[in-house]
Amino acid sequence: MRLLIISQYFLPESGAAANRIGSFTNYLTRFGHQVSVVCQVPNYPSGNIYQGYKNSIKSVSEEGGVRTIRPLTYPSQNTNIFKRLANYLLFMGGSFFAAVGEKRPDMILFSSPPIFAGLTALVLSFVWSVPLVVDIRDIWPGVASESGNPVKRILLSPLRLLETALYKRASAVTTVSDGMVTLLVKENPILKGKAFAVYNGVDLNRLSDKTEEKIKRGRRTFTVIYSGTIGTQQNITVLLKAASRLKNHQGIKFVICGTGVEDAPIRKKISEWNLTNVKYLGLLSPQDAFVRISAADIGLVMLVGSKHNDPALPSKVFDYFLERKPVLASAGNFLKDFVEKEDCGFWIDPENPQKLSEKILEISGLKKEELSRMGERGRKLVRTVFNREFQTKKLEKILQKLPNSFPVR
Repeated sequence: MRLLIISQYFLPESGAAANRIGSFTNYLTRFGHQVSVVCQVPNYPSGNIYQGYKNSIKSVSEEGGVRTIRPLTYPSQNTNIFKRLANYLLFMGGSFFAAVGEKRPDMILFSSPPIFAGLTALVLSFVWSVPLVVDIRDIWPGVASESGNPVKRILLSPLRLLETALYKRASAVTTVSDGMVTLLVKENPILKGKAFAVYNGVDLNRLSDKTEEKIKRGRRTFTVIYSGTIGTQQNITVLLKAASRLKNHQGIKFVICGTGVEDAPIRKKISEWNLTNVKYLGLLSPQDAFVRISAADIGLVMLVGSKHNDPALPSKVFDYFLERKPVLASAGNFLKDFVEKEDCGFWIDPENPQKLSEKILEISGLKKEELSRMGERGRKLVRTVFNREFQTKKLEKILQKLPNSFPVR
């Protein structure tokens, strides 16, 4: 099949969006399909254009067998909402003019959020008369409606209209968990029968029996790692408050790696609160992040408690599993059910520093063998189900059942 993907974020950028769409394109190409991607000139998360790329009206290249079309981009570090909005709107318009001259595909896949370029996908789906698939990582603008940000609220009405139009037009909607499917269908009955879970996962090419590099640490140190986005939906301040409560426990240390809109405030709090038990490493390369995860004892998952976060299953869970680490989830009920069913971690109510510190102290006293068994169960899950190739095969089957698509190979 000939597939056009519209995704503002794409490789070599970091983050869940770029990694998810990057894995889809990688494996669909391997499976023999022709894939083109319309995406921004890489600048996320720093807001600086990556070395080797030019910010022009339209640039086209072959990257890993994928035809990549990049329109003019307004680089943004995502810390200023107006600059971020300018970034979204320019991509919305630029993506249309960049894509409209391309050869008609068999179908279009649009990745959200950001939802703005969904207008491009919607219009092109009508212009070319091809099926539209909407891939949703976070239910947006639903998440924004719970943030309390007044500027975001002003945008909600037209964006909800766009969301509804996308769902009506879509031949299929894919999302990252069965819990997200349930919530989507509950809020949008029109999606019944055409919403499917295509989970995140890890690339099994990273799977190895040993870590290439080790991090030195004290023999009795219990290391808790958070690796991922430092944003408003993660509320890393809760982690810092828990770390503050554990400052007198010399054997417990925290490592934070990642970046996001809350990067500067979190760094400031670590300094002002004199959190000597917290090491903030910022954004690391994927390999360096995996090395740090491998050296830790347990991986943290942090999410604000809300209706639209409740069914989430963040991709960092599988990164921890890849390195045989159990998870400690301060998140929604879907993740609670998941870790309890698979016996691969622990769960507490979100946004509760006291419970988080108490649970970490409790876990630090467990036998290493018990944590290792949980980690091994997680590793087995990514080997068998939660890996990029397996999940892309699920996506491929969904696409091939749509009207006007090529038959199953």
